[in-house]
Amino acid sequence: MSETVLISERGQVTLPASVRKKYALDKNTPLILEETREGILLRKASLIPIHHYSENEIQGWLKEDQVLPRDKKWLK
Repeated sequence: MSETVLISERGQVTLPASVRKKYALDKNTPLILEETREGILLRKASLIPIHHYSENEIQGWLKEDQVLPRDKKWLK
């Protein structure tokens, strides 16, 4: 598939509706712009949510992971 699109004064490109529908590209869908030998490639980005753990959560896990002296004999 090949389509001709224009760049606006603000540097924006409008993707044809048929392309947006085919690839499920809605408003604010993140895309990755990649320069290749052949030109410019646009790919749909996959976003992975990141959780920032608090210091209390981290300390709680470290405490849970400690081996008690009475349990060390079972590890030998």
